Amino acid sequence: MLTNTNEFLLYVLSYSRPSNESILEEIKLLDINDTDYAEKLARSLTTLCVVKPLVTKSIKISSSLAWKTYMNDNNVSKNHSTMANVIKLLDKTQINQWIIELYEENYPGVKDFVHRVNSLSGYNKVPYLYILLKSLAKVILRNKKVNSKKELKLLFDSTELTPQVDSWINANELKKYSGETVTSPNIYSWLTKDFPLDTKSIADADIAYDLGGGFATPALSILFNKPMVCLDVNPPSNNANVIINTIKSLTLEEYRDLLAQQAFINFNIFTDEFPLNYNSYFITSFGFATSTVSSSENETIAGSSWINTTYNCMKRLANLIAANKEVYFILYGRPTNRVHRNKVIAMKFKNMELTASEIYKDDYGTKTEYNFGVNQVLK
Repeated sequence: MLTNTNEFLLYVLSYSRPSNESILEEIKLLDINDTDYAEKLARSLTTLCVVKPLVTKSIKISSSLAWKTYMNDNNVSKNHSTMANVIKLLDKTQINQWIIELYEENYPGVKDFVHRVNSLSGYNKVPYLYILLKSLAKVILRNKKVNSKKELKLLFDSTELTPQVDSWINANELKKYSGETVTSPNIYSWLTKDFPLDTKSIADADIAYDLGGGFATPALSILFNKPMVCLDVNPPSNNANVIINTIKSLTLEEYRDLLAQQAFINFNIFTDEFPLNYNSYFITSFGFATSTVSSSENETIAGSSWINTTYNCMKRLANLIAANKEVYFILYGRPTNRVHRNKVIAMKFKNMELTASEIYKDDYGTKTEYNFGVNQVLK
């Protein structure tokens, strides 16, 4: 008897770190004639995606800091907030360090700005404060990069700061300019050298989809030598002012030209299913399905809406597999609200059976060129 979805998701979030081998064996033992096959497969895949490593590195800032005092006094989440993400990513960019320093120095406008940004949610939730500041600098400082604390001060000195933020909020675009759509596809290039890809399945697939592709789809098409269709809720042609770190073989202008021509299907993983008019599929999802992308419209577990995104992505894949389609998928996780063990998951299904799998995992929270998880913030 299956528990309801909410009960399952709550359970899997506190699961006791099963081995990959046990989960894969569970998938192999599924009865393809079971009417609940698709749901059971979706749950096994979800478990594989979100299991935590044996060791998770943590970071803690002094309780004497005003930043920490504000978080404690206002019950700001240490896992699911903009202010917490600044702490988690202190070693990613000096901008995070500078913004905390300015906050502690009570530099004019900084505290009000940080508190307002931290309070936003839904379409305007700010995933990465440093990316928002980069986006603002691009517009307000006329493409000048924030390479110093002095330049960050210039941004806060500007009278354009609040109006620009307001304009993006009014257009429900603040999240877009603060990291939801930041694109750095060059970081995936190691896959074709150091990860055992099923190149034949990729080449032979009747159709290739990039689920939640955002602006990375052209780069993945080049990486896998396979024309891909971007499945997302927004077209990739709408990329003005979005930060894009293009691949080495293309200039930014050339990459934006490819985005303008990118094949696109409006696709919502909470309501839409993969088209069934093909026999074989190659599907990628990089930085979406196995990351921690929230959707406030479909939140079923308070504070953990990202798990619903992952589960629904796995449900769409499972439904496609249950339709007896040949499916090869690669999932690349870049979570920020939680540290996951399995960074890259590649699986091949044929006749509803798992025929091959390759997983790049990290049980000990090591930081390498292949890992993009974050630290856990301690209370």
